[in-house]
Amino acid sequence: AVAAAVHDSGRFDLEFRAVRPGGDVRVVHSRGEAARHAGDGRLRAFGTLQDITELRHAQGLTRHIFETAPDAMTVIGPDYRYQRVNPVYGRNWKLPGERIVGLHVRDLHGDQVFKQVIKPRLDRCFAGEQVSYAGWFVNASGRFYYSVIYAPLRLGSERVEAALAITRDLTEHMQASDALRHAEAALARVNRVTTLGVLAASIAHEVNQPLGAMITSAAACARWL
Repeated sequence: AVAAAVHDSGRFDLEFRAVRPGGDVRVVHSRGEAARHAGDGRLRAFGTLQDITELRHAQGLTRHIFETAPDAMTVIGPDYRYQRVNPVYGRNWKLPGERIVGLHVRDLHGDQVFKQVIKPRLDRCFAGEQVSYAGWFVNASGRFYYSVIYAPLRLGSERVEAALAITRDLTEHMQASDALRHAEAALARVNRVTTLGVLAASIAHEVNQPLGAMITSAAACARWL
């Protein structure tokens, strides 16, 4: 590969695996320039060798987390177009990830939701702020309650290159909360009815006592007469 670079630009940029004497394998990145000696034609190369094993391991781990996360995750560029999506995000829209990449956010969410809900928050994220919000959304799979976080991505500079969007489905939680509120409201109504019943029984008891005494006295007067 270094020799082939001579016939192109003279520069090479390679990545390869190296096995060390102990048997462990390292990932090496090599970059430099190569040329043929004018006199004897021998290949001469000058450059650097960098051990990037840990870097590639970290990138692989990050890629694994992105691909296997239970939440929907996507990377959105400053042009509001999808740069990368994970399988969960694709399943939510019933589209393969490669068909979503390159689309504008409004292509999936619609112009109104994009302008009123998504764009203002993405703009804050591109300005360097981490933004979170929650609400009801409609996609190809139905109506869902999502918690969304937009985190700014800075790749080697202070400038925000993209936004990482993490979407968590809280629909079942919200439905359970609604069911609990309805149950509490029904229980409150039952308690009110029960309280009224107890109050009515108490009033009846308090009224029955003097009525009973009056009836007894009336019966005694009748006997005297």
